[in-house]
Amino acid sequence: MAESLLAILLVTKSAKGPALVYRWPPLPTGHPRLSRSRPDDGSWPSRIDNPWCASHAPEVLLGHAFAPNDQSWVDDPEYRWQRPVRARSPSNQNNSPSHSPVDGSFSPPDPAPKPGEFHEYSHAFGYEVDFLAGLLLPHPSTCHQKFELLVDDLAFVGHPVCVNWEGKWEFKEDKMEKELRGKESGIMSLSLKDMPGGISITADGQTGVDHLQIFHVVLVCDIPDPSSSDSGNLFKYFDIIYEQIAFTLTAVLFQEQVLHKYVQEECDKLGALRDLSLSDREPYDVFATRCLEVSSMATTIKDLYEAIKTSRIARLRINNFPLELQLPPHLDTLLHNEDETEMNYFNPSEEDDFPGWGAEMSFGWHLPPLAPWKTLLLLDEPMRGEDGDALLDLKGPYPSTEDRCIAEGLVKFLETVTVTLSLADVANLLDWDLEGQIYPIVRWLVYSRRAKIIDTIHPGLKNVFTVPSKFDVPLSDLTTEFAQIFNHPAIPPLPRILSLVSYSISKQTENHFYACFVKSKEMIPPFHDVVIWMLKRDLLITLHLRIRVVATPDLKLRVQMQKERALARKKSHSRGRRRSLRVLKDDLDPQELGLRGFSNPGVPWLSLSPKSSSAQRLPSMDSACSEMSELAVEDEEDEYAYEGYRGLDSDWNEDMNDFGLDGDGDMNSSSIIHDPARATALQKKWLSAMSDGKDPSVAKRFEQINQYFDGKRSGDEILYRAEISRRQLRETLHHYEEYVSCYL
Repeated sequence: MAESLLAILLVTKSAKGPALVYRWPPLPTGHPRLSRSRPDDGSWPSRIDNPWCASHAPEVLLGHAFAPNDQSWVDDPEYRWQRPVRARSPSNQNNSPSHSPVDGSFSPPDPAPKPGEFHEYSHAFGYEVDFLAGLLLPHPSTCHQKFELLVDDLAFVGHPVCVNWEGKWEFKEDKMEKELRGKESGIMSLSLKDMPGGISITADGQTGVDHLQIFHVVLVCDIPDPSSSDSGNLFKYFDIIYEQIAFTLTAVLFQEQVLHKYVQEECDKLGALRDLSLSDREPYDVFATRCLEVSSMATTIKDLYEAIKTSRIARLRINNFPLELQLPPHLDTLLHNEDETEMNYFNPSEEDDFPGWGAEMSFGWHLPPLAPWKTLLLLDEPMRGEDGDALLDLKGPYPSTEDRCIAEGLVKFLETVTVTLSLADVANLLDWDLEGQIYPIVRWLVYSRRAKIIDTIHPGLKNVFTVPSKFDVPLSDLTTEFAQIFNHPAIPPLPRILSLVSYSISKQTENHFYACFVKSKEMIPPFHDVVIWMLKRDLLITLHLRIRVVATPDLKLRVQMQKERALARKKSHSRGRRRSLRVLKDDLDPQELGLRGFSNPGVPWLSLSPKSSSAQRLPSMDSACSEMSELAVEDEEDEYAYEGYRGLDSDWNEDMNDFGLDGDGDMNSSSIIHDPARATALQKKWLSAMSDGKDPSVAKRFEQINQYFDGKRSGDEILYRAEISRRQLRETLHHYEEYVSCYL
C-alpha cells in the first residue's frame, strides 16, 4: 500500500450539491505512465529501416537526419498520453450559454484551464473536483456497501454512507425491530423522495434541515500497469484495503455522525476555511495546512495517509474515540512476483495440527506458524504509547471488574513470557489454556506490532543462526546504532558478528552462537542482549535441527539374513511335522484304540488311515458322508503340513513388493526412510533391527519418537510432540548415530 496509495479524499453531498471537501496530500499526482515512443525528428522512418541504414554511408544518413520535413511528429498529441480533462461539469454546461453564435458559425471551445492558484482548488488528478465528487457519490440506494471504481490508471475504494429514507442519520435497525416498531406506531411518515432535498419530517411534525446527506472517505490508489508481470492479485489487494481501512474508518465516522453530528460539523469548518482561503487567494497547499489547525477530521486524514505510506499503525482519535488502523506489512507483495532471493525458513507442515492467525492476518503478514514450541519476543518501541507511558503499566483504576481482570491477566502474561520459554511452557506456568487464553493474547500483540513470534532461544545461546539475504535498513545505520548501544570490549562490531554467523553454518561442529562468540558463562547476559537486539531487527534467522532415518547396507543385509534363516527354520519344522504325521498314521493299531470287543475286529469302524478306510468300507446309508469326512481329514492334514510354506511365501512376497520403492531395493546402498510413521513392512523390519543390542529403555524411546524423524519437523517440535527433554533426544541420537542423519 505504501507504493500504490496516492491520496485520501473526503467527498460529501449536501443541499448545495456534491463537493470534494478535503484531500491529502494537497497536490496528489499519479505515477508516470509510459506511452508509445515519440520520434525526435521527421526522419524517423529511415532510422528504423535497418536494411536501408546498412546500405548507405554514414554521411548520407547524417544528411537525412537534418533534412527538413513537412510532416512534424514532435507535436503530435497521439504520442503524448494525458488523462482527459473536463472543462466543466455537466450541470455547468447546461446552465452556461452556448458558444455558437446566432448566425450558426462554429466557434472553438474554450481551452482547458491552465495550472494556477485556482486550478489547484478546482482540479484533482486531471478532473474537475465537481465532476470527480459526483462520480464518487453513488445513488443512496447503493450506499452502505463496498465502492470500487477503476478509471484509467486510478482506483477509488471506499464505503459511502447516507441518511435514511427519513433524511436522518440513524443506525440501521434490524428487520424484526422495524416491523415491530411499525405495528406499534400509528404515525405515518412521509417518504424522503416526496420532500425537497435536505428536508426531513420528524415524528412530532417539526421540520429540520440536514446539511449533510452523504459522505464518502475514498482511498485513491494507483493501478499497476496491466502489461507488467508485477500486476499480481489486484482484486485481493483492493479487498484488503477496503476491509481493514475504508470500512473500519467509515464505521467509526458514521457512528460519530449519528451520535454527535461530527462529520457535518467538520465539513462546515473546512468549507468556511476554503471560502476564506479563496478570497485571500492562498495556494491550495497553504489552505490544506491551515485545515490541520482547525479540523480534527483533516488531521485524521493526514495521519492515516502518512501511516500507510510508512507502513506504520495509524493511531487516530476521532472525536475522542481511539482507533488503530493498519495494513499488512507485506501487502505490496501481492503486486509483485515472488522474490526468488527470499528463502522460506518456515515449515509449512507445522501449520497442519494447530490454529492459524485468522482471516485478518492470513495475507501480507509473512508470519511463522503459531505453534506451542514457538515463543514471543516483546518489542520495546511499540510497547509505549503516544505520551511515552509504558503500555505495561495497566494496573490503574478500571470502570468494571471485567476490564480489571483482563488488564491483570495481560500484565501477568507479559511479566512471565521470555524468549527462553515456549508458549506451552508459559501456559503451564500460568495454568492457562493454550488455545483459549494464550493464543488470543499472542495474536493481539503481534497484530498491534508489540511483539513477534520467534523460535525459542536456548538459555545458553546454543542456537544456530544465519543471516538474511537482505536487510530492511542500511548496514551502515545498523552498525552505528549497534556501536552506540553495545560498547563492551568483548563484543565485536556488528559487521564482524554477521560475518562469523554467516560462516558458522559451514562448520560441522561448534557452529552455534555460544561457541562462536560467548565461550564463557559470564558473557551470556551481554550477548543475550545482542541476540535480542538483532532478532528485533530481523538480522538473525534461526536454523532448525532436522532428522532422518537411514537404512545402511549392513542393516539391510542383516535383515535379509534373518529373514532367510527364519524361512529355513520354518521349512524344516514343517517337513518334520509332516513326516511325524505320516508315521503316526501308519503305526496306529485298532486294537490299541479299544476295538477288541467287536465281533469282526478286521473291519476298522474308526480307522484313522485313509488307505485302510478306502480298502475296507461297509456299504451303508452314511457312505457318502463317510467319504466326505475322509477327504476332509486328508485335506486338513495337507493344509496343516503346508501352512508354514504359505505364511513364509506371503511374507516373502510382501517384502519383495517393498523392494524397488524409493530405492529400498538396492542392497548395496543406503536408503532414507522418508516417512517412518507410514513405513512399509520392510522398512518396519529395518527400524526394528536398528534396536538390536541397544539398551531396552533407549530402544523403547527410539520406537516412540522415530515417527517424527521425517526431515520436516524441527527439533523443538519433536521435543514437544514426543514429550522428552533435549538430553533424552541427544542420548537417543547418540545411540543410533549410524542410522540417523541430522542437518540444519
